[in-house]
Amino acid sequence: MEFPRRRVEPALLASFLAVARSGKISIAADRLHLSQPAVTAQVRKLEEALRTSLFVRSAQGMVMTAAGKRLYEVARQIETLLSRAEEVVGGAQQPQGRLVIAASTTIGSYVLPGTLGAFCRRCPRVTVELIIENTDRVVEHVREGRCPLGLVEGLARAPQLRLVRFADDELVLVRGTDAASNALFDRPLAVRSARDLARLPLIWRELGSGTRAVVEQALRKAGVSPRRLSRAFVLGNTEAVKAAVAEGQGLAFVSRWAIQSELREGRLAVVPLADLSIRRALSWAFPSGALDGPAAHFVRFVQLSPPVPRFGW
Repeated sequence: MEFPRRRVEPALLASFLAVARSGKISIAADRLHLSQPAVTAQVRKLEEALRTSLFVRSAQGMVMTAAGKRLYEVARQIETLLSRAEEVVGGAQQPQGRLVIAASTTIGSYVLPGTLGAFCRRCPRVTVELIIENTDRVVEHVREGRCPLGLVEGLARAPQLRLVRFADDELVLVRGTDAASNALFDRPLAVRSARDLARLPLIWRELGSGTRAVVEQALRKAGVSPRRLSRAFVLGNTEAVKAAVAEGQGLAFVSRWAIQSELREGRLAVVPLADLSIRRALSWAFPSGALDGPAAHFVRFVQLSPPVPRFGW
């Protein structure tokens, strides 16, 4: 006996893609502006329509099955075709105007440039201005209405704003590889845990930096008081921090997004700490109202083509 074939609804594919890309129902719900039960129900409805399991739950989140991986490739093609249809039909109504985005240092300098370039090619009538500040200043810009949206790192909440996960990041301890840096490790100072940091010079970002706030919180959870650690330098941007580390002036915690070229070229090296792993979310900072105009188009564009880190966990 044959069962009647059920129609696959495009909305179900959108939920499937959001879960597949994020690996989390909660993140997919944020991106789709739906509740978690609604996303779960849509995934189940899609599985029922296809009569197969698309995900299995694991410690890492929602992992696609073999069938899910096959569907993912087809769903991506459908998504691209629908996007192309919108462009062809609505070509005369392409967004235009000025888009101002405020982004924290790591996101603005290392995560966004490629995405912004692709967006500008897709929407040539939009003029983009990117303001790069520390996380506290980005929140102020959005809250006070100077920017329609922002991108911040490390915040769990921000009064009067809505935070939605944008991408993932990891902060790692790095050292230089030149003679001055190596001299720090010539002493009998094995660096294996967070407590060992008290014996070495550290370079910090300024107060108000999302990176600094996340690192200090992680150290406290590991039983290490940031106040007891050295402050060889306090510098106002990631490039200055990386340069100081490369010259052997100390060690620093930086984003993996920010050090890809230095790691490839051997100018910096990661110092693993057995008791400290610092993961964080990079998030949209939205005002309470709905977005429109170029800002809404930009968010939709990024949701369809989210930035993917070139590093693994």
